[in-house]
Amino acid sequence: MGALEMRALRYRKKGQRMDEDDKLYYDALDETGTVSTAGLTDSESDSDYEESQYKQPINITEQLEMMEYRGVSHEVLQVHGVAPGKKPDGCSRLLMENPNGFNTCMKDNEKLEKAKEIIDELEADVVAHSEHRINCRHKLNKNGMAQMFKGGEAELRAVVGHNVHENVSKVQEGGVSLMMIGPLLEQYNFEHSGKDDTGLGRWVSMVLEGEDGIVTRIVCCYNPCYNAKKAREQPISSNVDILSEWRRIELAHVSAFETIWPSN
Repeated sequence: MGALEMRALRYRKKGQRMDEDDKLYYDALDETGTVSTAGLTDSESDSDYEESQYKQPINITEQLEMMEYRGVSHEVLQVHGVAPGKKPDGCSRLLMENPNGFNTCMKDNEKLEKAKEIIDELEADVVAHSEHRINCRHKLNKNGMAQMFKGGEAELRAVVGHNVHENVSKVQEGGVSLMMIGPLLEQYNFEHSGKDDTGLGRWVSMVLEGEDGIVTRIVCCYNPCYNAKKAREQPISSNVDILSEWRRIELAHVSAFETIWPSN
């Protein structure tokens, strides 16, 4: 994973000015990874030196990558999309991720630190997480999403949903959350924001109300998937059971109403 992170970092920095320390390091190495003495003589022209300054780091990096990535699937190494640049003024940026679960512990939490780093780097105003897998009611989960991700001076608000019908473990499959950070909170309408009223944690929403009464609703959803091999362990199983019970109660209420007030 460290090698993949370094490769991602290289793509994010593509076209940016190279750090001075990196320049000194790469200038001292030739393509075999040994110290080059060519720059110590007058035999190399300025143009040759300038050309090697940009070509050599790429060669060295690619060679190291080839060694690191042996046996790794090509699909994993494939670059998807283009990393966004600096956020323009007057622009709001929404970031969505499926983290496949968070640990609510704040100390030595590498995944959490990486997620916060990405939010800061992309200057996200709204962050959506699908499948956080946190049982927010469990006593061992002492930190909520707002506590986990708050770390700077910017104000942060969060709306979090999870399956409240089961409280067996601190890990609860599924779950969604939305976080709003910074100046955008000036338009945040708390009263009209909320979560799935079935208590299954399938969706949460945040509502913004701007000038002239223009309303924007941001929704993050989670769609449980069916797996025949582990049907009873999947969140869809719990969803189906609870929704079936809701439907049974609903039909019972309708039946009772018709009995008391028979229709003509």
